[in-house]
Amino acid sequence: MTSSIYQPNDPYYVNGSQWGLSVTEMTYAWERVQDRFSIRIAIVDSGVNPNHPDLAGSLEAGYNALDEGQPPVDDAGHGTMVAGIAAAVTNNGIGVAGAAGGARIVPVKVGKKDANNKDYIPSSAVAQGIRWAADNKVDVINISLGMPQNSQMLKEAVDYALARNVVIVAAAGNESNHWLFGDPADFPTREDNSYRKFARTAYPARYEGVVSVGSVTRLANSTLTIADFSNIGKITTVAQGTGVYSTALSGGYASGAGTSYSSPMVAGLAALLKAQNKNLSSQDVHHILYDSSQKLDVLPLSGYYLGTYYVPKYQDYYGGGLMNGKRAFTMPRLRMTAAPEPGGRQATVTVRAEDDKGALLRGLSSEITVTVDHSARYKLNRTVSLVNGEWSGPVELSVTGDVYDFTIQANDASSSGNEFIESGAARFFKLPDRPKASIASGTYTGPQTVTLSSATPGARIYISYDGENSYEHAEPLTISSNTTFYAAAMKNGVWSETAKYSYTIQPAPAGGGGGGGSSGCCAGGGGGWGGAPAATSDGKSESGSVLSVKPDKAKLLEQLAAAKGALVTIDASARSGSALKQIIVELPGEVWLKAAETGSAFVVRTDQASLTIPSDAFAVESAATPVKLTVNMSQEAPGKPSYAGLASPVFDFTLQAGDRKIEAFDKSVTVLLRYDLAKIGDAAKTGIYVYNAPAGRWEYIGGKAENGAIQVRLSHFSSYAVMEWNRTFDDIAAHWAKATIERMAAKQIADGMTETAFAPEATMTRAQFAALLARTLKLPSGAKELPFKDVPQDAWYHDALAQALAAKLVSGISDTAFAPEAPVTREQMAIMLMNAYGYVRGAESQLSTNAPAFTDRDAVGDWAKDSVGRAAGLGLLEGNPDGSFGPKRHATRAQAVTVLHRLLNHIEK
Repeated sequence: MTSSIYQPNDPYYVNGSQWGLSVTEMTYAWERVQDRFSIRIAIVDSGVNPNHPDLAGSLEAGYNALDEGQPPVDDAGHGTMVAGIAAAVTNNGIGVAGAAGGARIVPVKVGKKDANNKDYIPSSAVAQGIRWAADNKVDVINISLGMPQNSQMLKEAVDYALARNVVIVAAAGNESNHWLFGDPADFPTREDNSYRKFARTAYPARYEGVVSVGSVTRLANSTLTIADFSNIGKITTVAQGTGVYSTALSGGYASGAGTSYSSPMVAGLAALLKAQNKNLSSQDVHHILYDSSQKLDVLPLSGYYLGTYYVPKYQDYYGGGLMNGKRAFTMPRLRMTAAPEPGGRQATVTVRAEDDKGALLRGLSSEITVTVDHSARYKLNRTVSLVNGEWSGPVELSVTGDVYDFTIQANDASSSGNEFIESGAARFFKLPDRPKASIASGTYTGPQTVTLSSATPGARIYISYDGENSYEHAEPLTISSNTTFYAAAMKNGVWSETAKYSYTIQPAPAGGGGGGGSSGCCAGGGGGWGGAPAATSDGKSESGSVLSVKPDKAKLLEQLAAAKGALVTIDASARSGSALKQIIVELPGEVWLKAAETGSAFVVRTDQASLTIPSDAFAVESAATPVKLTVNMSQEAPGKPSYAGLASPVFDFTLQAGDRKIEAFDKSVTVLLRYDLAKIGDAAKTGIYVYNAPAGRWEYIGGKAENGAIQVRLSHFSSYAVMEWNRTFDDIAAHWAKATIERMAAKQIADGMTETAFAPEATMTRAQFAALLARTLKLPSGAKELPFKDVPQDAWYHDALAQALAAKLVSGISDTAFAPEAPVTREQMAIMLMNAYGYVRGAESQLSTNAPAFTDRDAVGDWAKDSVGRAAGLGLLEGNPDGSFGPKRHATRAQAVTVLHRLLNHIEK
């Protein structure tokens, strides 16, 4: 496969055992890069055998993160194997050829065998080793190990190294089982081979900026395909992962399998790229490795166990494809600079096409694409022409609002995507202010109550305890033990920088109050601005399964006077730990009026729910009018369909001001419900449902299930429950859109043609699509009378069409006809989708862009070209495998539901 004349004399390469180097054309890279002796590769692993004859000449002293001061000597063999694959001495007549033979090997020991001969790899040591390598200015770090869960310590170490321009290459992991007995690529040592399964990319390979490496295996006919064990999801490139020969701990040689042995091949190529051009950033190397990878002919898989309802794509298995040492050095590389002009409406962009040493390719003329990506909100593509390797011109940014986050990038305009290496991204942003805590990080005595706020109006705050899973901050945090959490603010899809807060809590002295200097009624509040008064715990009385809470009026008034605009938390949790069926909280009218005067809100916190009630949610007539909240909890859900799984109690909330029941709120109330994680199989089909008593049915109202809690904003009170809505249809069991249809059915957007049939391949009509749009966006009521003579007053879709028409999402085929039963075409669908996107996003969604490079773009109606281009740019609509769009083709019901699911994901970000 290689055209290079460079052929090393290492025996395992000569006899064909190292086929992973020949099929990836690494010999071309070796011939191209003569000076590789100054490049340093850190092997973060179990150490390295310092006496191995194929490694000794390239080894540096390294570091031992497990036992500082001791040499990083290998006692497991794994690190020695990895080091040899990356950089064993090449062309020395013995053993194996390293992918970057001649590069310096820096062993960093972070793991070992314990007394039971099991792997001991603490994440703290891995993080420490990464930081040491970055501080000691290595060029590449290889990490042939992985963890299934995120570690914030590890992530911070990775970010630390990336910020210092170190390339990090990591193994994707080996927990999948793609092939079964009898399959040509089955790996025979799998313990459970009864069904296909995939595992997601491990950490740290899953982190942004890390080169994530999967494995391929070679079949008897020399075809390459995904290795049985290779994890999938976030993959940059793949390399040989079975029958990999390398240096052994014994001083000889051995073969092994796993993504651990694919990763150092890619690390070796990354080292060669850096050796050739030391000005390359870690982002540049990442782009080169991905874009230069060779596409593979894929052996198709079938019969996947889709326990996570996730259908993998080519990129999930292979990323860009098979690493390729020739393409990595011969493909033109785009380098871009961008400078915003005053006012922020546009930027001047300059793009150069360069060779592997950074020289301008003056003879090159070709089309490329300049992409402007505004966070998660829209993406605009502009096709421009390089002339003699260069292009310069203005690009529209259209900054709107008080926050924004733009990236500009130059990339390949060809349909094959195989002509250029994309440029690095230029970023222009004004982020929301990151959250500020009412109490600074530090050491405190007794429990503390922490409230978070952002100085950016309208920003929503999210917190995370593990650095990965997050939920919206809707109530003060009670910190009663040593705690670290992370917080970020989000507005209009733009995220702030992350704030980190750590609290050490010491026990309160006997008889003493909590921290924050508050009175004895309270668990302790924060000092300084915005400090939330601590949770009131007095006034509780329990009788059987009923809890009554009447906080002391004087103490509440004192708290409200001390902290204007703060959240006042009422502790309504059970004292005895018994299962409550009813909670009654009563507040004096004087307290409510004082809260309204100071702009405060009340948080009522129970064991299973929390309610944040603004003081201006409803009016209280006088100081003599008490406010009473009643929470009834039951395990009975009348009218619940058999396929719906109840994951929480049924909560019935009522509010009264005196004898008046509050039927509707002037300002929404935030309700957070906790649910049993063990009762949930798919969080994407889980939400909060309200009971429509007159109709006798449960209706979806929203919420995002995370970490055992889900919250919504309510305009009135009724009966609510968390459910997993497992509705399915008989005719989608093996359909490609099964997961999407079920998730949209759980949100009660998608419905069947009958109770048991969805008819996924049936043609979607204009009326059906309009109704789906109305349900997706939860549109308000429209006109009772419609101008269309072909829409009967009693048509099932009449009200939904009225809603969509009032929102300007749809239009008729004439002033008096809608053609409700006519099939919706793909270009009509594009118009409606972008109208819906504009309804939510406003003016920014109307920014124009060039029509995509579909082969049949001339067949798209002039009236639809702009919408087709923007819908494709957002990823709402995709082209066909042959590069066409098919504007006049009719959309099926499955296709329509899929694009609306994508729309919903966009607008919910």
